[in-house]
Amino acid sequence: MTAAALSARISGLHVEVVGRGAPLLVAHGGPGMSHDLYRTLDPLAEHRQLVFWDHRGHGRSGDLPAGEVEMSLFADDVVTVADGLGIDRFALFGHSFGGWVAQEAALRHPDRISSLVLAGTTPGQLGVTESPDDPQGPPPPAELAALLGELPSTDAGLVEMYRKLAPFFARHFDPTEISGRIDPALVSADTCARVFAALGRWSSVDRLAEIACPTLLLAGRYDDFCSVEQHERIARRLPDPDLVVIDDAGHFTWLDRPEVLDVLAQWVADRG
Repeated sequence: MTAAALSARISGLHVEVVGRGAPLLVAHGGPGMSHDLYRTLDPLAEHRQLVFWDHRGHGRSGDLPAGEVEMSLFADDVVTVADGLGIDRFALFGHSFGGWVAQEAALRHPDRISSLVLAGTTPGQLGVTESPDDPQGPPPPAELAALLGELPSTDAGLVEMYRKLAPFFARHFDPTEISGRIDPALVSADTCARVFAALGRWSSVDRLAEIACPTLLLAGRYDDFCSVEQHERIARRLPDPDLVVIDDAGHFTWLDRPEVLDVLAQWVADRG
């Protein structure tokens, strides 16, 4: 059940707020899509004020600026949202693409973020391994690699791709929990392509030691997109990490194992 949310427009960004208490800002994944899927985090509103927004160029938010975009644009929008709501310090959750945004936000705005939760993400540099002691994990299954081989050039094509990806996201939940939340009117293939181009220029690997706030990493043992090894790469470089590997879970750990939300809520209460 999705709770009723207060909607706002902040500097061209579509924002939704649900719950009360200390704020937890949620940076969504799925380049080219809205935040709607991440309303599956609504049970956390029993403990926190959840702040969702569509990244710039995504969903109901305004367009991306012309030309190349960088991860810093999305990271600075995190603070734009907080400022617009009168929030000084906050906990920040980032999943998948949102995890890249969250890492960059923590690096650019360390005084604003009290704690960080990174789930199903990487430190960038996909396909680049520094040494045998810094593995990235196994390659994705062949069927998944084929789906990801070339990004669709049309919005309809991107909708179809994400719907075909849904079974790879799901281990113990109905894939329609994801595919059914994809609104074709809120999908942008152009944005998706530009985000992945930005990722190709982005990495946090050499800067992670600068993230001073406590950080929880949630890794699904069977995440075909962002392996446990990728989360370990991040954890090795952070000053204050807690890495939790969720057995029998995939990319969306809290959908496979709903008790993950209790772990997340308790950790943020204790650390952030």
